[in-house]
Amino acid sequence: MGASSGIDLTVVVSVVGAERTLEASLGALAASCAGLGAEILMVGERPPDGSSGRCANVRWLPGAPGALVPELWAMGIRQAQGRIVALTTGHMIVVPGWARALMAPLTRSVAGVGGPLDLMPGTAVVDWAVFYLRYSAFLPSRWADGPVAGDIAGDNAAYLLEDLRRHAATMKEGFWEVDFHRQLKGEGKTLHAASAARAQFGPSFRLGTFIRQRFEHGRQFGYTRVRQGGRGRVATLVGAPIVPLVLAWRAARRIGADAAHASRFAASLPVFLLFAAAWAAGEATGSLSGHSRPISAPQTAK
Repeated sequence: MGASSGIDLTVVVSVVGAERTLEASLGALAASCAGLGAEILMVGERPPDGSSGRCANVRWLPGAPGALVPELWAMGIRQAQGRIVALTTGHMIVVPGWARALMAPLTRSVAGVGGPLDLMPGTAVVDWAVFYLRYSAFLPSRWADGPVAGDIAGDNAAYLLEDLRRHAATMKEGFWEVDFHRQLKGEGKTLHAASAARAQFGPSFRLGTFIRQRFEHGRQFGYTRVRQGGRGRVATLVGAPIVPLVLAWRAARRIGADAAHASRFAASLPVFLLFAAAWAAGEATGSLSGHSRPISAPQTAK
């Protein structure tokens, strides 16, 4: 348990454009956490009336207007009291055994555990495009238990609070899982896949909302990449036009011969390319701007 709080698990839920799924997401999380010393922190937009009151140990933290998911996660992490911190979004519907499946493999050497992601029935073309752009690497068919050489999805992952706090200074601009994973691996720690920690991606962003999100994510990434010397401005600008095609090729390769996913990916490809183009434009803008995007002050809870 946590050193002083008696809490085993904190679940941080970023809430951006999740009006259609938040109630179901919270219900599934509460069921998964039953019997555990757990708290659920919702961060971001005000949830639909009554959502937080239907589940015990749920708190809402008001985020900054227009904040990105990694920024909301970082805010929740700073408020977390559990020995283990799990991250997700209000678009995810987890299975009953999700919490325990994420928690079980964590040790001092296994510093992060991630579960697979799939599409929920009833989703539409825009949801499919969001899903394949963000989560094609984490399909259940690709997610076997054991060590992970690459990354786990921050949207369905758990970490030790002590590791998150040790690297808190690097999260001033948000929790970006790829950077955090690089730090953990540099300490000799590993990431682990847990196939039983499955979550489904439900009806999600509106078209315009996700275009803005992708642009701002790309802008932050481009700024950080140039600042850290990972890639120069010229290379970023020259490569921007082909980024959507590269991302589409990667997603298609991951989906492979899975007929159901292949047909939905093909149907959503025009929207996928639009989202990928927003990312590429943001990355180019961030590489040129020489500064991070401005973040508004947090709102006061009502």
